[in-house]
Amino acid sequence: MSSTHNLVAQYYLAYHENSINRVNIIFSDNYTAEINGQTLNRREGIIAVSNFFDAFPDVKFTIHDSFQEGKKIVTRWTCNGSHWGEFAGYEPTQKSVQIQGITIFEINKTHIEKIWTIYDELNLFRQFEA
Repeated sequence: MSSTHNLVAQYYLAYHENSINRVNIIFSDNYTAEINGQTLNRREGIIAVSNFFDAFPDVKFTIHDSFQEGKKIVTRWTCNGSHWGEFAGYEPTQKSVQIQGITIFEINKTHIEKIWTIYDELNLFRQFEA
């Protein structure tokens, strides 16, 4: 496994372990994220990840596709988890939910510099309300 693929594997492992420490290690000092059109700096990105851990503490990602072009890696994924904490204004429902999305990672030699994530937010909210 290349060092760039290893960083992406570490990113998803952080979610499986709810490890904000791992996230702190793999995000560069200049890390930014664009998630469904919202731009986040490093601090905001770490808060967003922590909030996701709180909302879906048992989340597990399945990677369906992954490919690399230069210093970018693209993953198409599905995650499954239970809604145990507030998320996007929705109080915990304790429902099992599934989210599908695509993430593009920009990697420098040792850290994740930037991610772009698009996920099916509307479908997630419908699952909360069902």
